[in-house]
Amino acid sequence: MIKSLAARAMMCAGVIFLFAAAARAQVKPGDHISAQNAALVKDLVSPGTYFAVTKGMAMEIVAPQRVEWPPPYKIATEQYSSQVRLSADHRSVLGYVAGLFCRAGCVGIQRRRPV
Repeated sequence: MIKSLAARAMMCAGVIFLFAAAARAQVKPGDHISAQNAALVKDLVSPGTYFAVTKGMAMEIVAPQRVEWPPPYKIATEQYSSQVRLSADHRSVLGYVAGLFCRAGCVGIQRRRPV
């Protein structure tokens, strides 16, 4: 239970820094979040995580770091992404085999969708 709690806390700390650029001034790497100062992360974490922190789960805030794709995933993306396309109604992905279905992070797909 302790190992899974520690892993969950580390994962939550990483999510905080990925999605909360505006609130970084409130928490910084090295901060320890407990029930006493849980309000610092209330707007940065999911309601379930906030509940767990208020009930005793501890979080240690870590610095953001780049996470590289696993080599097999990167190879599959390079190999299969050229055959993937959207359906005519832009609601389905066709020809997907493995990896990320578009190399450029899929930003362009959203712009091509009908409004």
